[in-house]
Amino acid sequence: MEKNPKKKLRRILTVSSIFLFLGCGFFLLYYLVLQPYHSRKVNEKYRTLYYSYESVEETTEKKSKSKKKAEPIDINPDQDYKNNAKDENGVLLKFKKLIGYNEDIRGWLKIPGTKIDYPVMQDYHGGDYYLEHDFEGHKDKNGCLYLDGHSSIEIPSTNLVIHGHNMDSTHMMFYELPNYKNLEFYQKHPVITFDTLYQNSKWKIISFMRVSGTMEKNKNFNYLTGIFYDKEDFRNFLYEIESRSLYHCPVDVNEKDHLLMLSTCSYEFDNCRTVVVARRLRKGEDENVETSQAYLRNNVLYPDEWYRQYGGKAPVHTTFADALAFNEIDWYDGKKKGESPIGQQYTVENHLLFELTSLDTVKYIGSNDNTLSKLVIPDKIEVNGRVFNVTEIASDTFSSMTKLDTVYMKGGIAVLPENLFRKCKKLTTVALGAGIKEIGAKAFYNIPHLRKLTISSKELTQIGEQAFWKTDSKIKIYLPKSKEKAYKKLLEAASVPKTATYKQKN
Repeated sequence: MEKNPKKKLRRILTVSSIFLFLGCGFFLLYYLVLQPYHSRKVNEKYRTLYYSYESVEETTEKKSKSKKKAEPIDINPDQDYKNNAKDENGVLLKFKKLIGYNEDIRGWLKIPGTKIDYPVMQDYHGGDYYLEHDFEGHKDKNGCLYLDGHSSIEIPSTNLVIHGHNMDSTHMMFYELPNYKNLEFYQKHPVITFDTLYQNSKWKIISFMRVSGTMEKNKNFNYLTGIFYDKEDFRNFLYEIESRSLYHCPVDVNEKDHLLMLSTCSYEFDNCRTVVVARRLRKGEDENVETSQAYLRNNVLYPDEWYRQYGGKAPVHTTFADALAFNEIDWYDGKKKGESPIGQQYTVENHLLFELTSLDTVKYIGSNDNTLSKLVIPDKIEVNGRVFNVTEIASDTFSSMTKLDTVYMKGGIAVLPENLFRKCKKLTTVALGAGIKEIGAKAFYNIPHLRKLTISSKELTQIGEQAFWKTDSKIKIYLPKSKEKAYKKLLEAASVPKTATYKQKN
């Protein structure tokens, strides 16, 4: 009696396992064999229609006799295609039969030397219908290449974005697109052909970038944007693209160009998108690209997820105009000229004020807090990711800072202007950085409480008259050991009290 229930249970488990095995087998057979086979046949069918004016029946018959496997076909188009013949609506004749099968077709994309050779669709409502449907509207995990809803070929968008699956299982659609992360792959395939219903066009690749599919994580950069407010808006868009490019492409671009983006999923970080960007060939331009001049860049801008996962720090990232002013743009060939940034003022640490004197140096011009008693002037500052050397100090810097007690100067300031501290009557301690070469006349004139002066520089050659007239009689002066004797003479000639004490700087 007890054995029968166990046998029955084993029988149920065995049958269930068989059905489960068969179900899994059928699932794998369908998704790994049958559906990919169907997808290839569909794409082969419409590829034939696109590349030839022959009827579907004739083409299918020829192919069935000559080929057992579905492979890309390269049939020489007839004379009508070569002449870019169009109908009364301006549609290229080579798309007429494809339109007859599906009016959602918007163009054809091909990257020579790869298997990327497909129709490009767009759902009437601009949605993602073709992410999971084939050209004929059948459910298909391979989907189709399709134009983003923000893109239009009827009223041509400045930027056209084409989406497609990265089909690792079937090697279809945009499976090969992530190969552009390799510079050598780009050098072999630098030009894309994308013909819309209305225009045949070739496109030169200008960028390979990785972005997040969550637009908020791209530092306010929405790569799906199709239309721009003005030229400056588009130039900033180009700057965002070039800032993210893995390598430099030897192809110039400007505000008059049109862009094409090919976007697919990749797996460097969560929700990552690999995007290849190209610009349309200009009128009369040769399609050849000097790919030997391409090189990998070491200051690529990535989404924050990249740095959290792989480490590193985001490079300088501002605006097109700012980067152009600092000579950081080598890909732009438009008419916009960079405006000199010299003279721009920056606030650091909420109160230190600096003025740009060259593309990499600044002058300290004061503080917006006149109540400070202690002040530290750095040798370098960082603004918008750029590092500037502090090499000068303005002559009127301390004219209103009457409560200063202590001042530390670091690094590269070379000259203390005349009368610099004349109004800082409460000053007791000053440390001069290693760059000081000259102290101007009356720089510390009549500072009665100055009791400690440290000179770190070994390059001091000149001190102006009365620079230390009427400083504290018990002032202690710390000097580099190797310069102690020479500096004493300079200081005594500049009215340092005879009762001053000299010590060697540690």
